Amino acid sequence: MEENPCFLSIIVPVYNGERYLEECLNSLLDQDLPEHTYEIVCVNDGSKDGSAEILSRYQTCHQNLRVLFQQNSGVAATRNAGLDAARGEFIWFVDADDFIQKNCLQGLWELAHSGNFDRIVLGGYEFVDALSPEERERANRGALPCNTSYQSSVIWRNLLRREFLMEKRLCFRYPELTNGEDGVFLYEVDLQNPRTVETPQVLYFYRTHAGSAETAASPESQQKKIRSHIRVLEILLGYYESGHRDPATANKIAAFLWMSLYEIAQVPRDRAKPHLQKLRAMGLYPGKIPPECTQRQSYLTGTGSAMGKVLEFFCHHLHRPWAYQGMRLLRGVQRFLS
Repeated sequence: MEENPCFLSIIVPVYNGERYLEECLNSLLDQDLPEHTYEIVCVNDGSKDGSAEILSRYQTCHQNLRVLFQQNSGVAATRNAGLDAARGEFIWFVDADDFIQKNCLQGLWELAHSGNFDRIVLGGYEFVDALSPEERERANRGALPCNTSYQSSVIWRNLLRREFLMEKRLCFRYPELTNGEDGVFLYEVDLQNPRTVETPQVLYFYRTHAGSAETAASPESQQKKIRSHIRVLEILLGYYESGHRDPATANKIAAFLWMSLYEIAQVPRDRAKPHLQKLRAMGLYPGKIPPECTQRQSYLTGTGSAMGKVLEFFCHHLHRPWAYQGMRLLRGVQRFLS
């Protein structure tokens, strides 16, 4: 490997992440590149648990790990703080409750320098709570299949050249977004036509659990998530109406519309009504998928089981009132049976 003062900046937003933080940091440090060739930039977003103490301990032991502290500002502002501090040739965003494949950075370095690329797309594996012993064994052998297909919506499957981001003035421009901010960011990255290379190798392990931002089920978090996704739709509609009437934009609008309606269908009707009125005012509900849409799957639910296939059918048609009402009924039955 040629001498490079800093090939990669791994940015880790941290908010109350003490449960999995050490596993995450250990995976970032258990690598096959010398520590001086990459850095880990952890941004503690006003954590109230023991995250700060863990970060300080690791920073003392590892010269390539830096910790930034800020008042709680949300994930978009936290990622921007990491971007501003980063010095690496490439940027990789890693969540504090996830981890990466050990000894994978040498291969990424070689891939990055096999051409003049702005983006590297890598494989990811989603799991619930913890890998099973079999999954762990297969992960150690590099034999797990990539089970995520939506690379343009999840930031963690993308390494991005920092100079490209700076030249195009790309950052997380919407601090009000608590969910879906990476989907908007990557949409704006795609608009700049980055030179991209892909590897099918699973190098990122994405954890879902009861305490994560994506699965938190309190009424407050549900409302916040719905409002954020509707705001994403407003942003995407702005692009669509300003001339980006193409399949990529239409597909993104459809995906976030289905996602929003899927979430709205799970809240009480009195709380769902204002959100449906907002979507009507935006011209998206009922039945208003952009005609350029080519998306044939919602990616909201598994399709393996019979129930999964039923759910997927309804999810893909949620912009139609009959499917939305059917989803409300299905979710009610599921809650009753659970």
